[in-house]
Amino acid sequence: MPVCGKCSKRKKQLLMKIKYLFPLLSLGFLLSRKPIPETIFKIDDLEIFYLNERRLLYPNQTVGRFFENKATRIFYRFKKNFFEGLDPNLYFFASHPRERLGIVEKERFNWLFLPIFLIGVYWQIKKRKYWLITYFLTTLIFISLFIQMNSYLFLLFPFFLFSIFLGGYHLLKKSVEIF
Repeated sequence: MPVCGKCSKRKKQLLMKIKYLFPLLSLGFLLSRKPIPETIFKIDDLEIFYLNERRLLYPNQTVGRFFENKATRIFYRFKKNFFEGLDPNLYFFASHPRERLGIVEKERFNWLFLPIFLIGVYWQIKKRKYWLITYFLTTLIFISLFIQMNSYLFLLFPFFLFSIFLGGYHLLKKSVEIF
């Protein structure tokens, strides 16, 4: 515990700056890449053709326009990218058993770290330390806006590394208390 109140206030200000600066720097790095990555908002002519063909399958033209339009295509792409980023198989099991043809998946973390990671996430939720989870979700939302999302998954690694570290720390702390 610091002796003076100014020291703790400075530490709190520094921690707040780091919390908000790191996601902004990650986003800045992401947007500064050349060439600028394609976003999910770009719909090419072939997709528009298929979109119009799917509209013809509906009995009413108005219903077809409501359920099949550019906004729904963008939403489906975002949803696919977002939930693919949430999938733990992508990080711990190299997407097994959902391998995709033509895409070489690498195991980003050893599968033995999964229980330690879950302990770390549980501890963050239990102690109401939401800044890492907030970083993970905001970064995941931003990278879900890009078509080639797999190129930017490294921006999510700080969340996994800190959660594994916290889970290992609390696991060791509990094991020392037992013995």
